[in-house]
Amino acid sequence: MFNRVANHKAGLSAAARALGLSHDQGEVLSGEHDGIPVGVRLWVQRSSETTTLHTTVLASHPVPLRMSLSACPDSALGRFVRFATGGADITTGHAAFDAAFRVRALDRLRAVTLLTQPAVRDAMLSVLGARRNQLVVSDVSSSITMGGWCTEVEELRAMLNHTFAVASAVRQAREVLPLSSAEQRALSALSGMASASGFALNAPQLSAHAVRQRREVVTRTVYQPHGGWLTEFEVRFPASLGLGLKLLPQRGLWSAIGELLGTQDVQVGHADFDAQFKVKGNPEAKVAELLSGTVAERILHLTRVAKELHVGDEGVRATADGLMDEAASLVRSTDVVDGLAGAIAERVWGGASAPYR
Repeated sequence: MFNRVANHKAGLSAAARALGLSHDQGEVLSGEHDGIPVGVRLWVQRSSETTTLHTTVLASHPVPLRMSLSACPDSALGRFVRFATGGADITTGHAAFDAAFRVRALDRLRAVTLLTQPAVRDAMLSVLGARRNQLVVSDVSSSITMGGWCTEVEELRAMLNHTFAVASAVRQAREVLPLSSAEQRALSALSGMASASGFALNAPQLSAHAVRQRREVVTRTVYQPHGGWLTEFEVRFPASLGLGLKLLPQRGLWSAIGELLGTQDVQVGHADFDAQFKVKGNPEAKVAELLSGTVAERILHLTRVAKELHVGDEGVRATADGLMDEAASLVRSTDVVDGLAGAIAERVWGGASAPYR
């Protein structure tokens, strides 16, 4: 069925059972096949004049390509994607492929290296041969988007098979694709940081991981679609705080969002902190005790140096602009973020005066 129907969730549930996928009880199916995440999403596109329905079937690339790639046929969808990404088309030298696909990427040399791999090229051309003219291959996935909401099992199975075949070929080619200079710098810095701090290095994902006193600590470098980089530091608590904790700046967009969530603003007793943040959570006395004193000081310090800081029930995450390519800087920044998470964890789970014991 390709139109919006009242029982689309029942149709998706049936499709999930037949295809071995999980259903979120909404409009999304998800799963994994041979190490490649796959999924189906029904979604709505609205404008001031029209509402259109779409079905997207995708297979994610386990390791992102990090080249701002957009490869798609010369269809209406393809022209929209190319308009959004900008730049000039890239040719690979293979006549049939270049006639069928329009390619753009910031890293032209690596894009050509990828798309001239016979397995990748043939998999993409076979999708068009099956009259699937809505294929888009990007840094993070191979996907097919079609008009209408589809819950028909065999149609979804066919699209999943096509997107999986392309993603599988891309994964194979990715293993022999040379690293960009930025990836090399990131990997060198992360390797040095992992060695110095006793972290486990995940080279393909450009991340390093460790467990410190039951806290999971991850440092990673993240490529952005427009070509920029971020460096992220994340620490997850051993369990949820269960407070509904949210920290929102007192002004700007996040403050407006905070107003939508209610007028609550827990005061922690630190003048600078209370002036800068709206704090939400319950019980309020426990939230105030948790964030008071040195914890408030650590949060204020991180706010001054981080592009973005999130402190919530599950942990702490700080983001820095750009690619940090010095191991020593990664070590220091990781320790600062983990220091904040550790101070919170100690108040919750450790010490005789912990407020939740």
